[in-house]
Amino acid sequence: MSTALNDIIGPDAVVKRIVERMSNATLLEDKKTALNELREKAAEHPEPVARLAQALLLEWMPAAKEDLETLRGILGTLQECLASEREEAFREANSRNAVSFAKEPNNISILLENLEINDWAVRLAVLKMLAAMERFCPAALSSAILASAQGPARLMDVLSDQREIIRNEVLLVLSGLTGGGKELELNKILAFEGAFDVLFGIVASDEEGPESVIVRDCLTIALNLLHNNPSNVSYFREMGCVGNHVVPLLRKAGGVDGSGMGASQTLWGAVCSLLAGLITWADDSQKMQTNMGKQGVIEIVMAAVAGGGLSVESKGHGLRLVGSLVHVHTPNRLLLSSIMLQGGSTALGAVLRMCLEELEIGQDPQHSLNAAAAFLFQCYLHQNVDGQQHLAATLMPQPSMDDEEEGGMEEPVGRQVMKAVLLIDKADDRAISAGNPDALAALTKVWGAATVLGLILHNNSVCQEIAVASPLELPSAGAPEMFLPSLLAALSKGSAAQGGGIDGRGECFLLQLFAIWLHNCPSAAHAMSSEPSHVMWLVGLLGSTPGRERMPERVALQVRGCASLVLASCLQFAEDSELLSSIIGIIESRVGLQVFQQHITLMLKSEPFLAAKRRTEGGSAMGAGGGGGGKGAPEHAAWAFPVFSPEFATVAAQVAEGLQKKMLKIMGGPGSPVRGVDESVVRERDALRDQLKELQAQLEEAGGGKGGEEERDQALRRCEEVEEVLREREMEARALREAKEEADKELKALMHSNRALEEEVERKSAEVDDLQLKLANGGGEGG
Repeated sequence: MSTALNDIIGPDAVVKRIVERMSNATLLEDKKTALNELREKAAEHPEPVARLAQALLLEWMPAAKEDLETLRGILGTLQECLASEREEAFREANSRNAVSFAKEPNNISILLENLEINDWAVRLAVLKMLAAMERFCPAALSSAILASAQGPARLMDVLSDQREIIRNEVLLVLSGLTGGGKELELNKILAFEGAFDVLFGIVASDEEGPESVIVRDCLTIALNLLHNNPSNVSYFREMGCVGNHVVPLLRKAGGVDGSGMGASQTLWGAVCSLLAGLITWADDSQKMQTNMGKQGVIEIVMAAVAGGGLSVESKGHGLRLVGSLVHVHTPNRLLLSSIMLQGGSTALGAVLRMCLEELEIGQDPQHSLNAAAAFLFQCYLHQNVDGQQHLAATLMPQPSMDDEEEGGMEEPVGRQVMKAVLLIDKADDRAISAGNPDALAALTKVWGAATVLGLILHNNSVCQEIAVASPLELPSAGAPEMFLPSLLAALSKGSAAQGGGIDGRGECFLLQLFAIWLHNCPSAAHAMSSEPSHVMWLVGLLGSTPGRERMPERVALQVRGCASLVLASCLQFAEDSELLSSIIGIIESRVGLQVFQQHITLMLKSEPFLAAKRRTEGGSAMGAGGGGGGKGAPEHAAWAFPVFSPEFATVAAQVAEGLQKKMLKIMGGPGSPVRGVDESVVRERDALRDQLKELQAQLEEAGGGKGGEEERDQALRRCEEVEEVLREREMEARALREAKEEADKELKALMHSNRALEEEVERKSAEVDDLQLKLANGGGEGG
């Protein structure tokens, strides 16, 4: 009958008749009958019902609270209009109806009042409609809940509902309402209404375990409430939530709570993200770091990471979290350095092993765990002069340490790093391409050791000098074999530039180490430049030499740039004019000074370098603690390792700037070696001219006396010899002047090109900053 009537007069007219009957009915039973018909009609035609009956239903709702059957009917009808079970068929209609319903905030307030009724059908219908409005018009819903006097409190009351179907639905609503930082004020009110205690209470009592959807949703909501909300973070800390709620979960997730249930990868990642977020979003990150350190977070994470229950990705989460906890925080750094793990290993020793270790093939192809361990060392050593010097001291061999090593004690960090970096000659590119595990392991050890040693030496002249003075072993007789010359010999001997087979990435990693080591360290620069074979090896890396055709261009570009930087540091500290002239002459004859400087410019413009430059030293510690386990920039996949560190980027920019000033001096400024050679030739030429005049005078005197023919011939021959030498010196002086003029032209062109490049880099940097600002203001979810 209803379908036939629809076909004759249309759904709008049918709905109008039902609404009129319901409005005019004097008996409750007649109203209920009309309401049932209206609900059936809403299931088929939600839009006309919402448009024509919504106002009447909302008006009737307060009075219907005493009659659950009627209230269920009213809410069921509205649910059909806003959140139909047949969502695919009526999605567009539900969307329009939800937006129209939310335009009037009082409508949502009336709905929320019904949450006070402890009836599962009533609560479920209200929550279904709230969830629909959160999907279709979240801003309007948030504003209306804020405008409602008891709106947030009522949602918190329902969150404590023990019925699973109700609890799941309210978690869905809250997850959407709190996500993305859409309404920080609502998040603040929910937190002060006790959301954290309720959420973590649900997590603790959930019978399905740490991998359940309920646990995941609760932690997601807690993270949403904290995201970019310093007042909630402070409240979380002050109410003892870290110790009361998060630490027990961390122990459980890491499998170190003594229950024997093993680790939970999902829960571990969520808890690490939450703890890292607390540090990132705190007004005072030092207080939060102190609080977590006192609650035992560092010990728990290190115990779990050193154990065997966590995956590679989960270990990366943990290492990055510890990095954020020790970043510029002395008490936590001291705590980390004092931790002894099961088996007698120190925490730093365990982290170093993870930095140097090559896992089984396919287990971690992008070395995310190695990168996370290196990140922890970066945070630990950033602005930590004492820590740098302590680790640098372990480069020196000690008799007591050697005895302990024989007895099974852990080898010091410095000695492990020294041995690992000397494996460079084992990192053969052909063997690596063929998948040889030993060659792959050697390359990984070289990357990790070069990275950690670079962090130890960065901007610390005391540590740099210790490294220069470090022998490989304690000498038994004769002069000891020193670390730096041994490393240079191993690298230059087996380098691909010399026709060997060292992987170009290994060369690049060690060249970065040398650039950091030589920066502000004259003794290291002298050790590098005083040996002609080292200079020839470095210059050889700049050109196309046999053995380098196997190297991918993206790697070769960085090798050339890094080698040029090391040479630039050698030039910076080459005070001896003869040595300086020799280095300049070799560079000029092999590749040219302009090409030499261009290699540095190209490296500074490359995406791997710009990516490292954008990451300030240690800055990624805040906010990265629980994130991707160490995944790198876009160039990471091609290299299988992070390419440049922020520390190297800082040094490279400073060396490049110093090189420009040095080249100005070299190419003709006061005290220039070129000018010195030019002036010496001129002085010799002038002296020869004076000598020629004296000989000509002697020739004239000899022609006037007896027996003067022999003396005249001798003087004439001497004049001819002097004139020949004079002509050679004049040609040399002319050639030097021409070379100087040409070099001046090249230098001017290079300086002009450099200025243009700097302007372009500044412009691109400004564009990147603008884009980042726009993204930050766009309201997307971070963290």
